[in-house]
Amino acid sequence: TSGTNPSYNAVRIDTTGPGESLDLTGNTVTFSQDSGILFAGANNYTVTGGTIQGTGTNDVVIHQYGAGTLTLSSTVLTVGTPVTDGALIKTG
Repeated sequence: TSGTNPSYNAVRIDTTGPGESLDLTGNTVTFSQDSGILFAGANNYTVTGGTIQGTGTNDVVIHQYGAGTLTLSSTVLTVGTPVTDGALIKTG
C-alpha cells in the first residue's frame, strides 16, 4: 500500500514466489472507479486486514487471471454479493 488509506483506479498483483501476502490492517483502500484488483500471479497470494471499498455506487471488481489462488480476508465493501468462486477465496 502507498500511505494510509490510499485511493487507486486499480491494483495489479503478480506474484514472484510462493506464500506472498499484503497486510492492510489499519488501512482502507478505496477504488475510485468500477475497478479493483487484477490478480495475475502464478503462486497463491493473500490479502489480510483492513477494508477494500469502492466509492459511491462503484463496484470493487476482482479479476482473477492467475494460476495461483487469491485469498481476500479483508473486509470488502461493494455493491453486490460477496463471491467465493474457483480460485478466488473471500473470507471475512
